[in-house]
Amino acid sequence: MALACARMATFAHRAKAFLVSTPTIRGLSRIEREYEASDQRRFFVPCPHCGEMQWLKFERLKWDKGQPGSVHYLCDSCDQPITESAKATMLAAGIWRATAVAEDPGTVGFHISALYSPPGWQSWESIARMWEAAQGNDDALRVFRNTVLGETWVESGEAPDWQRLYDRRETWTNGTVPAGGLFLTAGADVQKDRIEIDVWAWGRNLESWLVDHIVIDGGPEKAETWAALERVLGQTWQHANGAALKIARLAIDSGYESSAVYTWARRMGVGQVSPIKGVEGFNRSSPVSGPTYVDATEGGKKVRRGARLWTVAVSTFKTESVAALAGCGRPVEGAGYPRL
Repeated sequence: MALACARMATFAHRAKAFLVSTPTIRGLSRIEREYEASDQRRFFVPCPHCGEMQWLKFERLKWDKGQPGSVHYLCDSCDQPITESAKATMLAAGIWRATAVAEDPGTVGFHISALYSPPGWQSWESIARMWEAAQGNDDALRVFRNTVLGETWVESGEAPDWQRLYDRRETWTNGTVPAGGLFLTAGADVQKDRIEIDVWAWGRNLESWLVDHIVIDGGPEKAETWAALERVLGQTWQHANGAALKIARLAIDSGYESSAVYTWARRMGVGQVSPIKGVEGFNRSSPVSGPTYVDATEGGKKVRRGARLWTVAVSTFKTESVAALAGCGRPVEGAGYPRL
């Protein structure tokens, strides 16, 4: 997005960037960050009883438990119940108003929820029914908050205290595989001037240990950088039982210089290397999807559908990592870090 905005500079004041998205998780949602940096406009509608202008909030939608048909909206000002039959008139008299001062005066932001759906679309009764049906199911509640209310989802629980995490460090030599490790995987992040690799050992119940962190100096435009990464694939790490383990699978982020990543991955083969691309959003049922086929280059020639790309719902894994570190979710034993 930053690159697209930079390219619009040519058009000066005539340039416009239009960002539209459903929010995801609080603190991880890009559209949330963009909206909070804007003037945060809301659609204000008049109360049919007192005329007070207000924007509709889910907390003001009331109904008798188990009876969504009794739903009504309580005015912010006079507390009088507003039935949905008044909504069409309210919408016709509505107006957008800024509720904040934008960081950039040229940036405006608009937020609207399903509470504003016009007659014949999603009703307040159906929204109340969806809310009741979602109770007790975090996934359903998250979908409701994201898609019906247009709000970010706040994960339950808090990040663990740093001292508690620090005290959970285990003792083993950096660069070796602990006794519980069964196989190795690695993740590579390509940057402008280097490639950084984390090597992880995995055991039962998703227990994992950070075995090594490797930094390869040099940008992706240099052949020697990729040669060094290829040598990492052939490297071995000694297991506590004396065996030598190689990396079973390496995932490499294609977010930077994707064409160079695809070309190298194609040369290495699909058996050990998987290009990946992080996508925003929360998908617990399928956090990794693919592969899709993308073009690569071989011998200076473009190869259509020459590489296989996997997409990763990063918010899912970030959330699970926080839950695991807080001791309220998988992995059962958690992640191990060596004492330095």
